[in-house]
Amino acid sequence: MLKDWKITYFKPDRPGVFYKENRVCFAVDLGTAKDCAIIIYDNAGEEREISFDINAMNGTLAGIEIETGSDEEIFYNYLLDGHIVTDAYAPEVKGLEIWGDVKSMPRNTIGVAKCRHYDWEEDSPLRIPYENSIIYGLGVRSYTMHKSSGVKFNGTFEGLAEKIPYLKSLGITAVELLPCFEYEECMPQEKPHKIYTELKEKDLQGVTEPKIRLNCWGFQKGYYFAPKASYSAWKKPVESFKNLVKQMHKKGIEVLVQFYFPPEIKALYILDVLKYWVKEYHVDGFRISGVNLPYRILTEDPVLKYTKMRFQYLPEEDTEKPGIPMKNIAVDNTGFFVDIRKYLKGDEGVIS
Repeated sequence: MLKDWKITYFKPDRPGVFYKENRVCFAVDLGTAKDCAIIIYDNAGEEREISFDINAMNGTLAGIEIETGSDEEIFYNYLLDGHIVTDAYAPEVKGLEIWGDVKSMPRNTIGVAKCRHYDWEEDSPLRIPYENSIIYGLGVRSYTMHKSSGVKFNGTFEGLAEKIPYLKSLGITAVELLPCFEYEECMPQEKPHKIYTELKEKDLQGVTEPKIRLNCWGFQKGYYFAPKASYSAWKKPVESFKNLVKQMHKKGIEVLVQFYFPPEIKALYILDVLKYWVKEYHVDGFRISGVNLPYRILTEDPVLKYTKMRFQYLPEEDTEKPGIPMKNIAVDNTGFFVDIRKYLKGDEGVIS
């Protein structure tokens, strides 16, 4: 199979994975790497290593175009100076399909590229004004994992879609999902958890602290272009998430997604991520957290002018600048959030 593919090189102007008819284009920033290649895997376990042409580059960007002759999946990784690296722009990632698979640690990942034709049925973001919005936050897995949720596909995008009638009955206008991009939820414990350090020795008899903890929240670095495979009932995360968004939109409910970016994530990469989810998945907005976020780049990008973006903090509080077609930028008011939550719970001392 692999030997029949036609390989050509091109000079890309941006990193990522792109499709042209029966061709898949891979563009990667090689940075300072000297020995660079793409590794292609097939279902039989065979590999083919294709070196980049360093004479056909645009700055540090290199491109390889593969003509497969059919609409099939391509499984791949990059080889940079002897290190196998899963593409940070991979639209889908293989290897993390089973939630909490600690027995397979450490789990290896592989990028998946395929031109997928999806019928959006004229769907588009709803653009509900902030002042008319009632946002309901939830985690895809935890929201429907318990049997009391009454869904067939627990802990998945499909399970959440089953809850749409209930969500609609609450009167909400949007769901805000905890991070649902692909990430490794099995986290090794580097130091004892606080609960174990505070327990007395006699209380720890027969109790062993787990070496791996599961992160259901998702506030960590991950593969930001790929929806989480373990949240797909059919192990088709791209289609599963698109179906969820389309079904939500049909009922007048927006879909907002939370993203966390640690300090090492570059500004233009963050911009690429958000624009991709707007274009590819029709999401209505984001809650963005992290350190050293490129606020100005995000709030001034024309593609995101109608996309809701909420931050923990903004350097400039003026979010209604001339030329903005709609008010789409907001800052969390955590004090109000905490007080209202206490009030709804019936905590004492909230009202004096």
